[in-house]
Amino acid sequence: MKNAILYYYNIKPDNLRKKGNSYNFENNGNTYILEESKRSKEEIVELYNLSYYLYVNNIYMHQMILNNNNEIITRIDNKDYILMLNYNNDINKVNLKDIVFFKLPFNFKYNYIVRNNWRKLWTSKIDNIESQISEHKHKYKMIQKSIDYFIGLAENAIQLLLYANKEPDLFISCINISKNSSVNELYNPLNMIIDSRVRLLCEYIRGAFFDDNMCEEEIINIINSYNLNRNEKILFFSRILFPTFYFEIYEKIILEAKEEKNIEICIKNIDKNNKLISLIYNEFSRLKIIPEIEWIKKM
Repeated sequence: MKNAILYYYNIKPDNLRKKGNSYNFENNGNTYILEESKRSKEEIVELYNLSYYLYVNNIYMHQMILNNNNEIITRIDNKDYILMLNYNNDINKVNLKDIVFFKLPFNFKYNYIVRNNWRKLWTSKIDNIESQISEHKHKYKMIQKSIDYFIGLAENAIQLLLYANKEPDLFISCINISKNSSVNELYNPLNMIIDSRVRLLCEYIRGAFFDDNMCEEEIINIINSYNLNRNEKILFFSRILFPTFYFEIYEKIILEAKEEKNIEICIKNIDKNNKLISLIYNEFSRLKIIPEIEWIKKM
C-alpha cells in the first residue's frame, strides 16, 4: 500500500497503519486517511462538492484529495479508495453539541446522496429480511424468536409515515453516526448523506437511553429544544419505532461478519425500547400529532 500511495499521490506515507477498511499515515506533520469506499462514483462526486460547501461555511470535514489523474477515486487491488486529509483527529465519542452543525440546511439539489424516502427504503429492507428469514428458518434460532417483534415495529413505522403530509426539510446528515461514534467519524465526508435532521437526533437519543445515559425528562427537553415541526415529529416517532439498532446487527450476522449471539443485546433492550416508544408516543399523542395506536396505549 505504501508504494500505491506514493505512485498515485506523490506522498510518502510515514507510520502507515491499517484499521478496518482504511489506512492512516502521516506526512509533513499532516495526518491522512486512505479509506475504501463502497459508495458510487456519482455519490462520491456529490460528497466532494458537499465537502466544499461545508468548507466555505467554516465546517471543515476531512478534505478529499485528488490523485495524479485528477480523480477522486483511486482503484487499488480492485477496490475503490479515497484519500483524505484528516482535519479532526478527535477520537472522543460524539455528543449532542457535536451533531448540532449538521442542522445546516442548503438550497441546491443532490440526486444521489439523498436518503429521505424512508418508506421506500424501509419497505425494501423488510421485504428482503422476510425473504432471508424464510431461506434460513432453521439456521438462526435467536433471530427466529425475536424477528417478529422487530418486523412488527418496522411495519408500524412504515404505516405511520403516511401521516407525514409533506416532503421533509432536508439537512446534512450521516449514515451511521451514533452516540458510540467518534468525532473523527463525524467529520468523514464518506459518512455524509442528505436527510431529515431528526435522523441523527433520534439515533443518538435511543443509544443514550439504552445505555442509561439519558433520562425521560432529558429526552423530552431535547426534543422540545429542536422546535420540531409537525412533520418532523411524525418522522421522529416513526424512526423511534423502526428498530435500526436490531436490523444493523441482523444484517452483519446474515453476512457472517458477526456471531448470532450479538443479537442478544437487542433482545435485552426490548423493555427499554418499549419504554422509549411509550414516552414519545404519549408526548406526541398529547399534542395530537400522531394517531392513536392501541397496542402502545396498553403498554
